[in-house]
Amino acid sequence: MTTQACDACHRAGVGWTPVTAYTHRTAFYKAHRASVLCSSCHTNNNEVIAWKYAGYKPDCAGCHAGDFKQGPHKKVDSPVIYYSVLELKDCSGSCHQYTNSTLTTISKNRSGQHRPTGSF
Repeated sequence: MTTQACDACHRAGVGWTPVTAYTHRTAFYKAHRASVLCSSCHTNNNEVIAWKYAGYKPDCAGCHAGDFKQGPHKKVDSPVIYYSVLELKDCSGSCHQYTNSTLTTISKNRSGQHRPTGSF
């Protein structure tokens, strides 16, 4: 069920096609790439979407924790130490790779990668 008028999400006319752009009204929603379809999350006629991984809400991991791949998220090369889903729950935090397990000296910066509106 929705509290919105039909034309908030659909263009009036034949077939009620989806709008090409919509601005979500909740502070929890983070902007996504334009190529993400509404139907990726809105799988029924309900405007409210349940958090797939509720323990991580309201962060990105609330929906995407199951997509997390540990391999590219290293903190340290030797011994190999990885970032966890919890540390990266809001799609930030793995910008640094450290020289060793003390996590005091940065050996490599990774910035601008893996943002919801950018490329993966």
